[in-house]
Amino acid sequence: WDLGLSIALLRTRFETFLNPSGAAASDLTGEPPPKAPRFTLGASTGYVIPLGGAGELKFTGALRHESGSYNDISATREITRYPRQTYVDLGATHRIGPWTTGIIVKNLFDKTYALPGLYAPARNIYAVTYNPSRSVLVSLRRDF
Repeated sequence: WDLGLSIALLRTRFETFLNPSGAAASDLTGEPPPKAPRFTLGASTGYVIPLGGAGELKFTGALRHESGSYNDISATREITRYPRQTYVDLGATHRIGPWTTGIIVKNLFDKTYALPGLYAPARNIYAVTYNPSRSVLVSLRRDF
């Protein structure tokens, strides 16, 4: 039986910011950099069942969570903010000799999050994107 846990806490800010325009509104000193969530958590598990001459079965599961972060350097705009996201993944593999077959289900509960997309303030256009929906991956592998 395997268990894994990872926790990360991050507090980061620009100490200084080279502002080529000189405009006070674009001075990001003290703001967080993009794509830097303050908190991330990962947990995983795996269980192997020996099958003798028929190889082995392995079942896996994972939980991924991260707090919100900003998509771009302008961290003062809520429309550029990634929401808090949590995903659950499950998988199973069967290995016999050099062959391994597997199936993995990502985003098992099909969680949907609106993510920052295109923002064009001059035209007042804002479009969101979405995280990948539930996906099922099937694999066949031969080791040499």
